[in-house]
Amino acid sequence: MRILLLLLVLLSTISLAEDSERLPVDYFTKFDDYRSVTISPDGKHLAVRAINDGKIALIFIRREDMSVVGGTKGYDGGQITSVRWVNNERVVYTSAYDNGYLDANVSTGELYAVNLDGSDNLTLFDEPFTGYRIINLLPDEEDYILLATYPPFNGRSQSSRDLGRHTEIVKLDVNWGRARKLYRMPLRRSTPIADDAGNVRFAVATTLNDETRVFSRLSDDDEWTEQALHKNTTNQVRPLSLSSDGRYAVLWDEGGANGMGVLYRYDLQKKEVTVIHESKAAALDHWFVDSNTKMPVLGVSIPGQYAYHYFDPEHPLAGLHQSLRNAFKGQNVEFHSATADDRLIVIYVFSDKNPGEYYLFDTEAKKAKYLMARRSWIDKNKMRPVKDIELLARDGQKLHGYLTLPDDEIKPYPLVVLPHGGPFGIRDYPAYNSEVQLLAHNGYAVLQVNFRGSGGYGTAFEKAGHRQWGQAMQDDLTDATQWAVAQGYADKDRMCIFGASYGGYAALMGVIREPDLYRCAIGYAGVYDLNMMYEEGGLRYYSDGVAYLERTLGEDN
Repeated sequence: MRILLLLLVLLSTISLAEDSERLPVDYFTKFDDYRSVTISPDGKHLAVRAINDGKIALIFIRREDMSVVGGTKGYDGGQITSVRWVNNERVVYTSAYDNGYLDANVSTGELYAVNLDGSDNLTLFDEPFTGYRIINLLPDEEDYILLATYPPFNGRSQSSRDLGRHTEIVKLDVNWGRARKLYRMPLRRSTPIADDAGNVRFAVATTLNDETRVFSRLSDDDEWTEQALHKNTTNQVRPLSLSSDGRYAVLWDEGGANGMGVLYRYDLQKKEVTVIHESKAAALDHWFVDSNTKMPVLGVSIPGQYAYHYFDPEHPLAGLHQSLRNAFKGQNVEFHSATADDRLIVIYVFSDKNPGEYYLFDTEAKKAKYLMARRSWIDKNKMRPVKDIELLARDGQKLHGYLTLPDDEIKPYPLVVLPHGGPFGIRDYPAYNSEVQLLAHNGYAVLQVNFRGSGGYGTAFEKAGHRQWGQAMQDDLTDATQWAVAQGYADKDRMCIFGASYGGYAALMGVIREPDLYRCAIGYAGVYDLNMMYEEGGLRYYSDGVAYLERTLGEDN
């Protein structure tokens, strides 16, 4: 909130006259009420991440009467970041902790579990320097989950050139935290996937040279054998899920034939690859799977606005989603969680003006019941629409972005350019953004640019930003700003640039490169010294950290 107040003070040099009807700043800056709603397998309870004293806590609600029956705060002041039901009485959850150096909440790798009445709250997994992934919740074994763990050599943190020991498959008791190591995978840094019976049948591993190796087996008695995928697949394949019967592996290839990404199905028996979806205008941002078959049904891409792709148009969930989109016209609808029998589904409805609402849809009664809103006080009618834009950079590169205009017919407007952080693989979305709405409500046009290096538009577009800090990526922001002036939206004498993380770097570099373009620049928690980030930043301590820095920053910093 303090940085937004500072922003409004500094922007007063380019602001409009005061308006007594303007909403207060804290209308936009208050914490959400709720962050997620997840229904239990039997549908009797909801696990809700809620804001309590500025922290994300966990509460359990009895669905029948919406009464609170239990809950827990994050360990040692942590923020609860994810929740998954293991059975009808117990969940596993993760936390993140304040990190002043990064000005952000950072996960330290622990896994916790708690009963819905708040009892037996304990740490399940806390091995120093060892990473993990939950690869199956084992629905037929309600007291266990299956993990893939990534232990380092000699109990030390992995250095940038240390692949660590081989990936291990671990069965974890969610009541006592007892872990039983089942076996080791055939190579290091592998990403295995398992079916609902806990059988690990498929894995992808990436070498330090970014080479992808794929292994599979049909039974525990078989040896792991390396497989050759479709000739058009790239070295950017990662596994998403294994079908519940263990027959098919679902793979996402970030490259693909056209560089936008391809979703594949790999038949472990026939060793054949089938294309489920090939992205065209934009890469898939996320997807939803059938909770019973574990096969993808629906994908979401965001070329400008949200676009939905139905992999199997005859699937009941595809028809349901289309009906819900018609019911909530002008808004986006996503499946959030479901009961074991898929009768009750928590759906999430949101838009550029709606911060998000949760509903419970009964697939038998065909009715949706309102549950709660992320920000119940927001009046959608007072928020401003977010328009998607498209323009060409000076070198002909197509750029996408978003423009939000104030409720004022007198153009041109004072403009705030809002570069996102990251920068690589991160992007701006046409969804509700409190900073954008605060500025638009106070009379400013807001420009967000998915400059080269951003995610969502394919690997070639993302790689085009590599080693372009302060150069082509910055030129994209400049070109978009000048486009807004040329189109009559922005007043060339009243423009400011403001961002956090990489956006802070871009804000300060904006006035260095173009001192006459902006009236002010504001950097928040920015990255300002690339040499220091390269030599002392935390990235270099990841297994491929140095390779990543060399690839994206360069080797002559």
